[in-house]
Amino acid sequence: MYSKVSRRQYIIFLACGLVTLLLLFAILFIAGVSSYVCLSIIQPIGLALFATVQHLSKKFGEFGLMKRTAQRKLPRFNRGQGKYSFN
Repeated sequence: MYSKVSRRQYIIFLACGLVTLLLLFAILFIAGVSSYVCLSIIQPIGLALFATVQHLSKKFGEFGLMKRTAQRKLPRFNRGQGKYSFN
């Protein structure tokens, strides 16, 4: 289960970003903003989205981002209450 999710995590990030950009374009277009202005707003954001997803993919690889997320949930230090904690 985890391997399928981890392989698709960057595709999911990209898909969610593209859907958000599509909704932003639709809102701007319905609000009466010129289509050229809409495209000049959406295009740099879309390029930044693709660059960010590609950077994350190269930096963390297939399982690295999932491992980093799991590592952040762990406490830094685990303090015991005494020397007989595990008896």
